Amino acid sequence: AQEGIDMHDMRSIRTWSIVPVDLNAFMCINTRILASFYEISGDVIRTAKYQREYENMKRAMKMLHWNETDGIWYDYDLEYKVRDVISA
Repeated sequence: AQEGIDMHDMRSIRTWSIVPVDLNAFMCINTRILASFYEISGDVIRTAKYQREYENMKRAMKMLHWNETDGIWYDYDLEYKVRDVISA
């Protein structure tokens, strides 16, 4: 049985070129949660700021990650400019 990390395999991982849909989804919803917290606290300016950022992130995510044909969200590969159907 092989133990430990095979460094050759690690070099083939292209994390620097993959924009993960799940991480972006977490960041997007957290921005919406921040807007809600600021709304509860009565901070109108920050509520508007984070709500705007949330809406912008949602649009950007749909453009980058959504595949209408497949009806699914994919990671995006910056190097090959494609939605990556294989996720790590």
